[in-house]
Amino acid sequence: MSLATPRLQRIADLRRRDSDRAAAEWVAARDGVQSAQGQLAELQRYAAEYGARPLAQSVWQIQARRAFSDRLTAAQQQQQQRIARAERQALQAQIEFQRAQTVSQSLHRAADHQRQQLQLARDRRQQSIDDDRGFGRVMAWISGG
Repeated sequence: MSLATPRLQRIADLRRRDSDRAAAEWVAARDGVQSAQGQLAELQRYAAEYGARPLAQSVWQIQARRAFSDRLTAAQQQQQQRIARAERQALQAQIEFQRAQTVSQSLHRAADHQRQQLQLARDRRQQSIDDDRGFGRVMAWISGG
C-alpha cells in the first residue's frame, strides 16, 4: 500500500485481515467439534467392547465392572457436553466470520467506489489541463504565432 492509497482502502484491507482471522477461528472451532465427536465415538466403541466381555464370576468383580461401566457412561456424558460446548463455539465463530466478511465486503465496495471517483476526478483535471493547453495553442495560432 502506498501513501496514494485511499484511507478507505487501507481500512478495508485491515477488515479483510479480520475476516481472514475469523475464518481461521471458525475452521479451528469446527475441527474442535470433529475431534470431540471422534473422542466420543472412541468412548462408545470401548464401552461396547467392554460390555461384550463375559460376565464376572464373583461379587466384587460384578461391582468393579458396574463401577467401571458407570465411569464410562459418565465419561460419555461429559464428552457429549464438550461436543455441545464446542458446537456453540463453532456457531459463534461462524457468526463472527459472517459479520467480519460482511463488513469487509462492504468496505471493499466503498473503497472501489472511492477509487473510481478519485480516478474520475483525475481524468477531469487532466482533461481540463489538456483543454487549457489546446486553448493556448489555438490562441497562439490565431494571433499568428
